[in-house]
Amino acid sequence: MAAGVPVIAMASGGPLETVKNGETGYLIPEPFGKIELAKTIAKFIEEFKQSEMANNCAKHVANNFSFEAFTSQLETIVSQP
Repeated sequence: MAAGVPVIAMASGGPLETVKNGETGYLIPEPFGKIELAKTIAKFIEEFKQSEMANNCAKHVANNFSFEAFTSQLETIVSQP
């Protein structure tokens, strides 16, 4: 996402926190299987060229996972009573 490239990931664990489904990539719903993967890839191919997804990816990473975002979040946590 940092390079402006949307991701396709399984809808479990870390991707649920980092990927905004339909905005910065696509999450494959459970149960995970070949059909769900194929449908998600087809949807991605159809919609990517017409979307702002690439811009959304870079913005999402900068706002949430950059050094500046990390330090801001850490300062907030450390300064809490």
